[in-house]
Amino acid sequence: MDLFNIDMQTILIVLVLGHFLTGVLIASYTVRHNKDKSVNLFLMSKLLQLVAWIILAFKNAVPGILLICVGNSMVFFGASCELVAFLILTDLYSVAVKRAYRILVIVSISAFNIVTLTGANEGIRIVAASLVTVSIMTLPVYKILRNKDSSALQKIIVAFYMITMVSLLCRAYAAFVFVRNMTLWSTNITNTWMFLLLYLVMIVGSMG
Repeated sequence: MDLFNIDMQTILIVLVLGHFLTGVLIASYTVRHNKDKSVNLFLMSKLLQLVAWIILAFKNAVPGILLICVGNSMVFFGASCELVAFLILTDLYSVAVKRAYRILVIVSISAFNIVTLTGANEGIRIVAASLVTVSIMTLPVYKILRNKDSSALQKIIVAFYMITMVSLLCRAYAAFVFVRNMTLWSTNITNTWMFLLLYLVMIVGSMG
């Protein structure tokens, strides 16, 4: 099997199902246990990402800039909620971090929507989306890396986040320099492995 030419629709379906099943498991947990803020945020992140990927999967069937903006914004916001849950769990979500991270997320999502609304093609939108995702991940990853009390599992999760960030930067570079016609469904190595890493991060993050 060619690992560099995996059907992207299959990966997307697996991602959607993964977020759905994780959300069901977390929801069943919150019913039986006292609701924790980090758990609730993690659940919300999975539900947001579930709906977002479904929206993006149908963006070609139902064309429109608004759909692209909403779908991607939900992916970004869902990812930020997941990272905030991680920060709360590790007692690193201080008032200063909360304020700085809110500004970072708002600016990052706004930047992507500005790029999209100005009529950028899909290749440029992929560059913007990749860079926005990296920016959203940077602060939480940095804070957890600096935390000397992080557990082995937390360090493993952060390692997967860091690998994903590198993959996203490679994807942005490839989309801008080499593959200007790159789309969500492109099966080149950077796009394929980025989505595989997202799937692995989803699994490992759920363990945390």
